[in-house]
Amino acid sequence: DIPPRDKSDLIRKLSGRFKVLSEVGSKDDQEITTPAEWIEEIQADFEAGAWKVILEGRESGTAGIYRPVGEVRAGLIKEIANAKVDFTNLIVEAPLKQQQIWFLRNIDPHVNFANIGAKDAINLETLRLGLRADTVHLTAHLQSS
Repeated sequence: DIPPRDKSDLIRKLSGRFKVLSEVGSKDDQEITTPAEWIEEIQADFEAGAWKVILEGRESGTAGIYRPVGEVRAGLIKEIANAKVDFTNLIVEAPLKQQQIWFLRNIDPHVNFANIGAKDAINLETLRLGLRADTVHLTAHLQSS
């Protein structure tokens, strides 16, 4: 764990020379962070100069922005969106198909994803393009973009 002030100092120092990706959230599925704390840390990282901020989801998709059973913490994500955090500057760890579908349906078909297995990349892209039954309704949205 890095104290928030130290993290901001590191981002400030490095962002002048590098594209800095920071990460918000915990891999500990027992640690509960309030939506206000998530938003505060995301905004602080951007203010310090982060290029993108990763929302922790763990490689198993069972911590951070997810409940231990893999369900999206929808209230948290909606509060982040309502705080006017630009999702084009966020990277969402979403290793499970149902998590990817949730973000494609509820946030935007162009969400930046991480923790996608190489063997799952084509499947994700077909979901994103609305070429699968789970997301076929997105096709009209994509054509208007």
